[in-house]
Amino acid sequence: MAASSIGMITINISFLIYCLYFLPQLLHNQLKHKTADISMSTQALMVLANVLDLIYGFGYGLQWQYRAVTILTLACLIIQQWQIYRDSKKISYHFHLFIVVMILLGVIISTQNAFRLSESILENIGFISMICYSVYWLPQIIKNFQSKSAEGFSLWFILLNLTALVCDEISALTLGWPLPSIISPIL
Repeated sequence: MAASSIGMITINISFLIYCLYFLPQLLHNQLKHKTADISMSTQALMVLANVLDLIYGFGYGLQWQYRAVTILTLACLIIQQWQIYRDSKKISYHFHLFIVVMILLGVIISTQNAFRLSESILENIGFISMICYSVYWLPQIIKNFQSKSAEGFSLWFILLNLTALVCDEISALTLGWPLPSIISPIL
């Protein structure tokens, strides 16, 4: 079987997983009302990583599955942000507004031809996104350690995410994606 065929199989498997992976988290938030256990730094870094990934994926013209996953993840992050807003009135309104503005800017930049970015800028955006993806769990780990609780995120969300990342790595290697896409799933 050709490498590109394996890449297409794994990108479609990861696409299917990514279509579902955030649902356990959103249900967890809805049923347990534990969004106060979510680190706001983790939430902000997740949004930033996906906004940058949106610009990167559209800029490079990566496969539709890649771009669709980023859009779907951002939609889920908006829902999660609403759940956080609903559950915790202690968090500044400005934080919620910042998250929404960041997402809107990412959508505008990624979909407008006026913002044609050079390949080197896109690669740098990809590396910054990769760094955000690599560190966004650190604030959550610190919060979990300090509170002696890991109730903020659904275990199913994390397991499905890890499975999709394995498929992403195989896709990146076999479909010849740019370097940030090859390094990111490993980190």
